[in-house]
Amino acid sequence: MPAPNPPYSDSDFITSVTWDRFRYHRGDGDMWPLTWAADDNLYGGAGDNQGSPMNFWRIEGDGLQAASVYLVDNLPVDPKRYCRIPPADPTAGIKPAGLLSMHGRLCFAVEAMNYGENPSFNRQRNIHGWIITSDDFGRTWNREATPTNFFEDRLSSCHFVQYGKDNADALDEYVYAYFPGVGDDGHSYWENGDGILLGRVHRDRILQREAWTFFAGLDGNNAARWTTDDRRAELIFHYTGMTGEDHVSYNPGLRRYLLVRATAIISCAIVCAKASHSGSANRVPVSRSAG
Repeated sequence: MPAPNPPYSDSDFITSVTWDRFRYHRGDGDMWPLTWAADDNLYGGAGDNQGSPMNFWRIEGDGLQAASVYLVDNLPVDPKRYCRIPPADPTAGIKPAGLLSMHGRLCFAVEAMNYGENPSFNRQRNIHGWIITSDDFGRTWNREATPTNFFEDRLSSCHFVQYGKDNADALDEYVYAYFPGVGDDGHSYWENGDGILLGRVHRDRILQREAWTFFAGLDGNNAARWTTDDRRAELIFHYTGMTGEDHVSYNPGLRRYLLVRATAIISCAIVCAKASHSGSANRVPVSRSAG
């Protein structure tokens, strides 16, 4: 297989990245969706970490050098109970997808998956996903805040866009989420997916599936179209075999949405989206090219 070649031009805005020499890691897990919560701590979920298919962590401290990491819950969701729908793996098929702190509540998007059934890379498939919530920073969970089939098929992996501490820097009244790992065959994959979809929901209705809408392209005035029918949703990013458990944060200083791949940096940091500030209806984290 030839080396992957991103189908987007290099950014002329972000031209280099300098990595801090400090790296803080706890356990042996992956994925690590993070959010900055109202108590001024970071919280994160890890997959396949320290013998658990998914556990939940609190990160305290001022900067990486002073950071301390504490295990809050070693198994927020038991796959033996919540991964019963084939072909999800019934023993280790629960994984963290996205995490958002808003109004003091943690909204934790989780996904049920398996470890491969597709002949293309034998890539691991996300079967369905839903949102659980916590009002005490992960000590207890409402595991059925939404139905377990809240998101299905190519929407199975929901990753919330981060807008600062407790979502306080949000540009409008909506919560935005990316759905990465979308396969060209219409499924969602943990790794080696082909594209990313974009959804949004009013911040007061995040747990109501009928309130979610999805980006469906641009109209003649270059304004976003939104649809409640996810079958009509259009990809906002396509890179064959190179999307998966990706996370996106908004940087208000740069006024850019930053997506960094877990398995490859792809010429340092990818700016896969821009925000239009001409009005809330057009504040859409989507772009057809890097910038």
